[in-house]
Amino acid sequence: MKAKNAIVGAKVKIKRSSKWYSYGIRSNPKDTTGTITTFNLDADLEGDFSTNVDWGNGFTNCYRLIDLKLVKE
Repeated sequence: MKAKNAIVGAKVKIKRSSKWYSYGIRSNPKDTTGTITTFNLDADLEGDFSTNVDWGNGFTNCYRLIDLKLVKE
């Protein structure tokens, strides 16, 4: 995902190429759409774990943008 597409409220999934995809646990769910909730603006959005995602299942997690893909609705 490119930083220009990363906005609060955007819908995302974990990319299959991400190492987090293979975990498939509630805080890293496979094939599940989540919502970006916040960013750590002091971090490098592309390379740091700076993007917070709410998975809608009671769990959230923080990711690098390279681990996420934008879901178009």
